[in-house]
Amino acid sequence: MKKLTLRKKVLLLALLGTIGSGTVILWQALKLLKSEVRRRIAAELRTTALAAAPEIERLLAVPDKGALVRYCRRLATATGLRFTVVLPDGTVAVETHHDPALMDSHKDRPEIEEALSGKNISTLRLSRTLRELFLYAAVPIKAGGVTKAILRAAKEFEEVKETVRPAANELLLPSFCIIAAGAFMLLLFMHRTLRPLRELQLAAKSHRHENPEALLPVPEVAELEDIALCFNRSVQRFRRRLNELEARQRELEAVLASMAEGVIAVDVNERLVALNRKAAVLLDIDPGATGGRFIQEVIRSSRLQELIQEALSSDEPIEGEVRIYGDPERILEVRGTGLKDGRGRKIGALVVLNDVTRIRHLETVRRDFVANVSHQLRTPITAIKGFVETMRDGAVDNPKEARRFLDIIARQVNRLQAIIEDLLMLARLESRGEEARLQRTLTSIAEVTKEVLEATAPKARDKNIRLLLDGDKEVLAPVNATLLSHAIMNLLDNAIKYSDPGTTVRVSVRREGESVKISVTDQGCGIEKRHLERIFERFYRVDPTKSDNLGGTGLGLAIVKHIAEVHGGSVEVESKLGEGSSFTLVLPAAPGKKSQQGL
Repeated sequence: MKKLTLRKKVLLLALLGTIGSGTVILWQALKLLKSEVRRRIAAELRTTALAAAPEIERLLAVPDKGALVRYCRRLATATGLRFTVVLPDGTVAVETHHDPALMDSHKDRPEIEEALSGKNISTLRLSRTLRELFLYAAVPIKAGGVTKAILRAAKEFEEVKETVRPAANELLLPSFCIIAAGAFMLLLFMHRTLRPLRELQLAAKSHRHENPEALLPVPEVAELEDIALCFNRSVQRFRRRLNELEARQRELEAVLASMAEGVIAVDVNERLVALNRKAAVLLDIDPGATGGRFIQEVIRSSRLQELIQEALSSDEPIEGEVRIYGDPERILEVRGTGLKDGRGRKIGALVVLNDVTRIRHLETVRRDFVANVSHQLRTPITAIKGFVETMRDGAVDNPKEARRFLDIIARQVNRLQAIIEDLLMLARLESRGEEARLQRTLTSIAEVTKEVLEATAPKARDKNIRLLLDGDKEVLAPVNATLLSHAIMNLLDNAIKYSDPGTTVRVSVRREGESVKISVTDQGCGIEKRHLERIFERFYRVDPTKSDNLGGTGLGLAIVKHIAEVHGGSVEVESKLGEGSSFTLVLPAAPGKKSQQGL
């Protein structure tokens, strides 16, 4: 059976279109009828106004103005029309349907303006006075070639429509029947003809919203069959390409997500195209709310914006460094290059961010360390060299002076030895694997603390400083007793150095949960808050002049911190300027051991 072609369907639709055209013709005929009736009524209005004009002209000249009003009202009653007499300045002299005293100037009414210019026209508009639609006609009333007034005749548009309605009703019924019959035939034909197309449409919607991989049914209409087959072939090609793209997308996302560096891709308009998780963390932004937005909206660093713009405009790779202020503050190494398509056209830029905060910090620490070590070693060496040269110049012949110089040299040698020993200890504590190699035994923290207090007691007595120990009597912890003694000794030594005579240094040992806390509290000068974050750095001193006078290597607190860390603990500090300081070693306690009060 030969399939029905779309051409035949178009011919049939054209036949039905003829019926529709007839409907349009009937509608136009009705429109023309209305227009003709309006034209005739407008002519009637002008004729009536022209016929009344001589009498109006006469009555305008008589002293009795009421005669003009009475004449216009009689005329309105006789004709069923509305009459208005308007003077040349726009003043309403007579109005048969309203009080003229309450009416505004009519000089700007279209029909009045045309009549004043010598023309006779008709207008259909909304009356500003009565708020109803009227058909107006106005004629000038002249005497001796001078316009004395304008006579306007008006008929309500509803009355005009009433005149047309009988003829319209006669045309309406047959027109409706023709239109209904044509519409029925058109709907019937279109339903049967377009049913395959409708099936294709429903299948396409299902393909789009429910099953994108579904194929369309092949209809029996020749042209639609070709469309469905072409569409199905395109779907199959699209399915293959989509699978390939999804696989590549997953691979790319996996690579970007696993990278230790941050990656940013932008287009030539400086809009973000891609941003991996690491970049979002480094820049402290939400990766899900960046797609398609300008870099100025998302990236707060103006320097990073400049580097991205430089990568977009340059044909060479760019490098730079950016400081990202926040918590924590980061230093990022930025490397960028342009992105080009297969034709060599620039389509954007790729920027890689590498967090070098720790590297830069270590470089700074290394520079400071070298400078501080040089200074600390130079001071005793310079003193030793100076006194040796003095003795060579003759002081060695004076036993008393020679003895004093040798004592000074011995103290400087001891200081130099202390610095070297502290540096070696720090090196051992900082070496990788020291925590794993550390030999620990279950030790009474109170006993270790008592031994340290006994060792420092002579120094405390020399300054008239009282040492107190309180807290838990039997607190046990797995520690290296030698290292722990060294840490407590450093804290006590500092407390005695920076305390005034007659004050008290209190040492407290207590267990809190799974931790042991050893606190050393003094009543010394205290430390400003701005120094607290750095006092555990090597060679950092709050008051270098005072520290030099009191002796010490500047490494004591750094050693305390590292001893706590190799034990898996930490060190804390609280201080108020002028009131004193409290340093607390926090170490893991022995599991399951109960403490007893009363040291």
